[in-house]
Amino acid sequence: MINIYDSSSGLVKIGPCQWAPDVNIAFWLSQSDATILKYLSTSPMAEPPHFVQHMKSTIEFLLSHPNSDSLFPGGQPQLYQRTESGTWERLVQS
Repeated sequence: MINIYDSSSGLVKIGPCQWAPDVNIAFWLSQSDATILKYLSTSPMAEPPHFVQHMKSTIEFLLSHPNSDSLFPGGQPQLYQRTESGTWERLVQS
């Protein structure tokens, strides 16, 4: 487990991470919910109700972002800071 919060700066640091495109991943979007639950879960009987939808949205995300370059340009992490209203906003790095 990685600690992504730096209390000294008050920043959340995500990544960078890398992944490789998988041309076969789209296959799972054509499968039934029962099949996705059975084969993509380590414990199908214990998954929360949103598990399958979460897996589908993750696959769609990976299809939309076949590599990490668009999310971590130059291999740099994404940094977030808390606003005065309590939400998190991404810091734009120069």
